[in-house]
Amino acid sequence: MPEASIPVIDFSQDLPTVAQEVKNAYMSIGFMYAKNLLTEFELRDQVFAEARRFFELSQAEKERCGWTSEASNRGYTAVERENVDPTAPGDLKEAYNMGCEGNPEHPNPWPEGLPLFQEAMQTFYEACVCMSERVLEAFEVGLELPTGFLQERHELGESNIMRVLHYPTLQNPDAVKSGQLRAGAHTDYGTHTLLLQDDTEGLEVQNRDGEWVAAPSIPDTVLVNGGDLLARWTNDVFCSTPHRVVLPQDQKQNQSRYSLVFFCHPNYHAEIRCLESCQTPGNPARYPPIGSGEYLLWRLSQSY
Repeated sequence: MPEASIPVIDFSQDLPTVAQEVKNAYMSIGFMYAKNLLTEFELRDQVFAEARRFFELSQAEKERCGWTSEASNRGYTAVERENVDPTAPGDLKEAYNMGCEGNPEHPNPWPEGLPLFQEAMQTFYEACVCMSERVLEAFEVGLELPTGFLQERHELGESNIMRVLHYPTLQNPDAVKSGQLRAGAHTDYGTHTLLLQDDTEGLEVQNRDGEWVAAPSIPDTVLVNGGDLLARWTNDVFCSTPHRVVLPQDQKQNQSRYSLVFFCHPNYHAEIRCLESCQTPGNPARYPPIGSGEYLLWRLSQSY
């Protein structure tokens, strides 16, 4: 399978150059490999190491910190619990979600006996917040928005979610249901997503021609893609691109897969209205205004 035409963008360049390259990427494929966005990749490795310990716990132990509601969107979800493509069977993955600390209504349900798991997750969450601020800054410059326009609408961070995912080895490939994948075809819901994956293949992105193309891990980069609310904000000038994680094609590839994802969402009460700068007489606003939290809850309700 050919690889997607996803550009590698070096974030150590000057901001106007980065912003233009980001704009070009998001107007075409909606994905980019960001280089020099994260420099401490050992933080990622620590999360993956602790995640393996978490997912090796008994099912009962994992369920003690289980996901409970769309409003919280935190905790553990078992294999087939989520189907990001509502028309397909449940995804062959398990996950743990966390959000910002200190939210009394929605605390993170940490597992007992794994203090290093909590520490690694919290440390990397803060790194993702910093990375997201740089991405938002590039969006602002590329879209010629006032300085701080997007960052102010994300500053609370109460809807951001970081999740670590485990795609288990297929013990019985014959038991896989028709149309079932490790993660069904979907778009992400928020502004943008930061993705770090291990070396196991499987992630595919749908290009403008409707073809599914591979999006492998590239060393020392973070894969970043736009979400639905960014597409609505920009009146579809920026893409929210479908992607999926397919099943291993042969026994050699039939191995566990891990990924680490940070979903950057606007403030819960932020209004998402098509930017005037992204409208023209021939391309008026395609979407009515909507609340960020309202949209997120609606999308989550379709997946669980």
